[in-house]
Amino acid sequence: METSTHQETGLGGNDEHGRPVKLKRTLNCEGGDHDDAAANNASNDDASTLPPEVWATVMNYLDYQSVLSCAATSKTILHDAMPLVTTLHIDKSSQLNALASRFRDVREINIFSLLRQENANIKVDCNTVMKTTLFLSRFSKLEKVFLGGRDSSGETIGYGEPGHIWDDVQDKKLVMNLMDQLSKAFQCNFLPKSLLVLGLRCPRCYHGAQGNSTCPSCQLACKNWPLEHVINFNNEGSSQWTKREFACCRPNCLDVCLTRDQIESIIEARPGGHELLRSESRLLDLLGQGKLHEIHSDEGTPFYVVQFFTEDFDYMERYIKVADLDMNELAREDVAKALMRSFAKDDLDRIPPKSRCYLGRSNFVF
Repeated sequence: METSTHQETGLGGNDEHGRPVKLKRTLNCEGGDHDDAAANNASNDDASTLPPEVWATVMNYLDYQSVLSCAATSKTILHDAMPLVTTLHIDKSSQLNALASRFRDVREINIFSLLRQENANIKVDCNTVMKTTLFLSRFSKLEKVFLGGRDSSGETIGYGEPGHIWDDVQDKKLVMNLMDQLSKAFQCNFLPKSLLVLGLRCPRCYHGAQGNSTCPSCQLACKNWPLEHVINFNNEGSSQWTKREFACCRPNCLDVCLTRDQIESIIEARPGGHELLRSESRLLDLLGQGKLHEIHSDEGTPFYVVQFFTEDFDYMERYIKVADLDMNELAREDVAKALMRSFAKDDLDRIPPKSRCYLGRSNFVF
């Protein structure tokens, strides 16, 4: 059931005595398709003091319900700022009904309604599973989506993350159902062809599947998800790189229960896969994926250390042999730039000053 509430805001200008006029807006608390209602409620010039670009930047950090509240206060925000919003934060499955027509430039969506806290357990929300794929297909410029939730402490979590129990049989079926929906959507070009999907993990990974796997969901994902992301699929727990373990984190890529050989075999059979597995750029990408640690001095100054594990070096050595790369032909500048990317928390993060960046030894352990 959708409910509404009256919200007072001081964006209504001043009365004849110079005092702020508070406006009452009726807002849809569930985030449904009420663009017309928002347009009827919004005033003409409430937000005229700030350009739409500023409002859009602010709304990038707001939850979806707050974005609707902003739109209900001003036609300037509704018509000029909302199309410039690039990031949405979804907290309820009912908000996945929102029309995309108002959000022309959205490139990133964080769906925090997939996982919900129930007492001591984390549960998968069935309604979110059923609505997510269709919702994402409405955003033609979408580049990245995170699927997960928040635990009782407010920490962002993805499915299968260590520290929680994931034994519910129905939840496992729901996660695999969502993986299959996304795979088939990619197969039918229903989603942007380069969309990066973060936060999911095959339930079989959680139970430590060993050896070759016949998991149809993981095979379908490797065959249809964007090739540039499939090559970074992991079978050993990329979703363990979380905020809980280190001050810095990496996004949770899809963990599949296939071995690395199985993943590469599927990539090899895909158009462009053979070249990708043997390209120089792939090696440079690997050099930019070291484990990032942030350490603070007694004075509070942050220092950054990138760690490569023995397994990382083994994989790179194997890759060099398979691709028949001559390391002497790699430009030093390219290698240096690739290593420096490991010091950024994500693609949008700035690289720290070089004086604070260090490479740890291969056996570096906290």
